[in-house]
Amino acid sequence: MQIDIPSSLAGFVDAALIRLQGQFPEILFERTQGGIQTNAGCLVPENLRSTVLHAVYREKIYTETLPLREELLNRVLR
Repeated sequence: MQIDIPSSLAGFVDAALIRLQGQFPEILFERTQGGIQTNAGCLVPENLRSTVLHAVYREKIYTETLPLREELLNRVLR
């Protein structure tokens, strides 16, 4: 199954793949040119697609808010 990832989220795929491998150790996830390829034939494709996209978007949010969280902690812990 191929899951297309928008180019605006491509920079977050590698970190999301690590999270997905931990969540689904029995499924092989591989980065492809336009997204993520998986061998999960036993799962409902719509559910897996939703889970993969959620993991990529979650990684985007984590990465983009990290400087804000670090600054907040630095100010609180001073």
